[in-house]
Amino acid sequence: MPTNTADIRPYLTSAYSDEELNTLCFDFFRDVYDNFAVGMTKMAKIQLLLDYCQRRDLIPNLLAALEQNRPGQFRKRAWFASPRKGLKTPLQIGSGFLLCQVSSSSRLVSQSAWMQGRCNPDQAVAG
Repeated sequence: MPTNTADIRPYLTSAYSDEELNTLCFDFFRDVYDNFAVGMTKMAKIQLLLDYCQRRDLIPNLLAALEQNRPGQFRKRAWFASPRKGLKTPLQIGSGFLLCQVSSSSRLVSQSAWMQGRCNPDQAVAG
Protein backbone atom coordinates (compact mmCIF):
# COMPACT_ATOMS: atom_id res chain seq x y z
CA MET A 1 0.00 0.00 0.00
CA PRO A 2 1.33 3.42 -0.77
CA THR A 3 2.20 5.69 2.08
CA ASN A 4 3.81 8.19 -0.22
CA THR A 5 1.46 10.94 -1.33
CA ALA A 6 3.17 10.95 -4.74
CA ASP A 7 1.75 7.45 -5.28
CA ILE A 8 -1.80 8.45 -4.31
CA ARG A 9 -1.99 11.77 -6.19
CA PRO A 10 -2.17 10.27 -9.71
CA TYR A 11 -4.98 7.94 -8.64
CA LEU A 12 -7.03 10.82 -7.23
CA THR A 13 -6.33 12.89 -10.34
CA SER A 14 -7.47 10.21 -12.77
CA ALA A 15 -10.21 8.49 -10.75
CA TYR A 16 -12.15 11.54 -9.53
CA SER A 17 -13.59 14.56 -11.28
CA ASP A 18 -13.59 17.86 -9.40
CA GLU A 19 -17.22 17.33 -8.37
CA GLU A 20 -16.55 13.73 -7.28
CA LEU A 21 -13.57 14.89 -5.24
CA ASN A 22 -15.82 17.43 -3.51
CA THR A 23 -18.27 14.64 -2.67
CA LEU A 24 -15.52 12.31 -1.43
CA CYS A 25 -14.18 14.96 0.92
CA PHE A 26 -17.66 16.00 2.05
CA ASP A 27 -18.50 12.39 2.92
CA PHE A 28 -15.22 11.23 4.43
CA PHE A 29 -13.04 14.26 5.26
CA ARG A 30 -15.36 17.10 6.19
CA ASP A 31 -12.58 19.25 7.66
CA VAL A 32 -10.83 19.21 4.28
CA TYR A 33 -14.06 19.95 2.41
CA ASP A 34 -14.73 22.90 4.70
CA ASN A 35 -11.40 24.41 3.60
CA PHE A 36 -12.19 24.28 -0.12
CA ALA A 37 -12.50 27.76 -1.56
CA VAL A 38 -14.50 28.98 -4.55
CA GLY A 39 -12.33 28.72 -7.64
CA MET A 40 -9.89 26.24 -6.05
CA THR A 41 -8.43 23.89 -8.65
CA LYS A 42 -8.84 20.14 -8.45
CA MET A 43 -5.07 19.77 -7.93
CA ALA A 44 -5.15 22.24 -5.04
CA LYS A 45 -7.99 20.24 -3.44
CA ILE A 46 -6.05 17.00 -3.86
CA GLN A 47 -2.98 18.64 -2.31
CA LEU A 48 -5.06 19.85 0.63
CA LEU A 49 -6.53 16.38 1.16
CA LEU A 50 -3.13 14.66 0.98
CA ASP A 51 -1.52 17.22 3.28
CA TYR A 52 -4.35 16.88 5.80
CA CYS A 53 -4.09 13.08 5.84
CA GLN A 54 -0.31 12.96 5.94
CA ARG A 55 0.03 15.47 8.79
CA ARG A 56 -2.50 13.54 10.89
CA ASP A 57 -1.27 10.03 10.00
CA LEU A 58 -4.57 9.37 8.21
CA ILE A 59 -3.17 7.91 4.98
CA PRO A 60 -4.54 4.45 5.95
CA ASN A 61 -7.94 6.09 6.49
CA LEU A 62 -7.75 7.81 3.11
CA LEU A 63 -6.87 4.55 1.39
CA ALA A 64 -9.71 2.74 3.15
CA ALA A 65 -12.16 5.49 2.13
CA LEU A 66 -10.94 5.32 -1.48
CA GLU A 67 -11.31 1.55 -1.51
CA GLN A 68 -14.76 1.72 0.06
CA ASN A 69 -15.85 4.42 -2.37
CA ARG A 70 -14.66 2.64 -5.55
CA PRO A 71 -13.48 -0.89 -4.73
CA GLY A 72 -13.09 -2.15 -8.31
CA GLN A 73 -11.21 0.86 -9.56
CA PHE A 74 -9.05 1.07 -6.43
CA ARG A 75 -8.04 -2.59 -6.62
CA LYS A 76 -6.85 -2.19 -10.20
CA ARG A 77 -3.98 -0.04 -8.97
CA ALA A 78 -0.62 -1.80 -8.95
CA TRP A 79 0.03 -0.78 -5.35
CA PHE A 80 -3.19 -2.27 -3.97
CA ALA A 81 -2.65 -4.93 -1.34
CA SER A 82 -4.95 -6.13 1.38
CA PRO A 83 -5.20 -6.23 4.32
CA ARG A 84 -3.80 -2.89 5.35
CA LYS A 85 -1.51 -3.10 8.31
CA GLY A 86 -1.47 -0.66 11.17
CA LEU A 87 -5.19 0.15 11.32
CA LYS A 88 -6.56 0.47 14.80
CA THR A 89 -10.17 -0.15 15.68
CA PRO A 90 -12.05 2.09 15.33
CA LEU A 91 -10.71 5.04 13.34
CA GLN A 92 -12.82 8.09 12.63
CA ILE A 93 -13.53 8.57 8.93
CA GLY A 94 -15.30 11.79 8.19
CA SER A 95 -18.51 12.68 9.93
CA GLY A 96 -20.52 9.79 11.35
CA PHE A 97 -18.39 6.89 10.12
CA LEU A 98 -15.76 4.64 11.68
CA LEU A 99 -13.24 2.30 10.12
CA CYS A 100 -13.05 -1.00 11.94
CA GLN A 101 -10.92 -4.09 11.44
CA VAL A 102 -12.92 -7.18 10.51
CA SER A 103 -10.83 -10.34 10.29
CA SER A 104 -8.35 -9.62 7.48
CA SER A 105 -10.02 -6.55 6.00
CA SER A 106 -11.22 -3.12 7.00
CA ARG A 107 -14.81 -1.97 6.82
CA LEU A 108 -16.39 1.43 7.00
CA VAL A 109 -19.39 1.39 9.31
CA SER A 110 -21.70 4.02 10.71
CA GLN A 111 -21.04 5.15 14.26
CA SER A 112 -24.47 3.87 15.27
CA ALA A 113 -23.62 0.39 13.93
CA TRP A 114 -20.36 0.46 15.88
CA MET A 115 -22.16 1.48 19.07
CA GLN A 116 -24.54 -1.45 18.58
CA GLY A 117 -21.61 -3.85 18.22
CA ARG A 118 -22.20 -4.39 14.50
CA CYS A 119 -18.77 -4.14 12.96
CA ASN A 120 -18.85 -6.75 10.25
CA PRO A 121 -19.00 -6.79 6.43
CA ASP A 122 -22.79 -7.17 6.36
CA GLN A 123 -23.26 -3.87 8.18
CA ALA A 124 -20.59 -1.99 6.20
CA VAL A 125 -21.93 1.17 4.66
CA ALA A 126 -20.64 3.61 2.10
CA GLY A 127 -20.35 7.27 2.90
